[in-house]
Amino acid sequence: MALKMIIEVRHPQGEPDLLCPVLYCDVCGERLDGKRGDYIDVYAYRQPEGTQAEDDYYAGKASVPLSVMHGGTCFDRFNEKHGYTGYMPIDHLPVYLAAQLGLAKTREDWNKLWDRVVDV
Repeated sequence: MALKMIIEVRHPQGEPDLLCPVLYCDVCGERLDGKRGDYIDVYAYRQPEGTQAEDDYYAGKASVPLSVMHGGTCFDRFNEKHGYTGYMPIDHLPVYLAAQLGLAKTREDWNKLWDRVVDV
């Protein structure tokens, strides 16, 4: 399943309206909130193995579907269904996306991005 996002509109007291992305677990369908019990939420992907697709993947010539889920039981269920699965903590995702897009490569870039996006 592909990454999906549902917008939640928030009206903070005395502040402009915010459109906040909300992620839902691709395994159980419940909302992700960063951590469930002792497990941090993760994004996961099935890494190709033993094929030309594996060579292409590691050479940066091919992509794989990305899924988001709760750590622990949901990740275990995903891994059982899809075989070997790579994963990272969910809090790494916005950092890697911003860096990949060239938006935040330095601490100064991050501060400017924060000011532009959060301190409206």
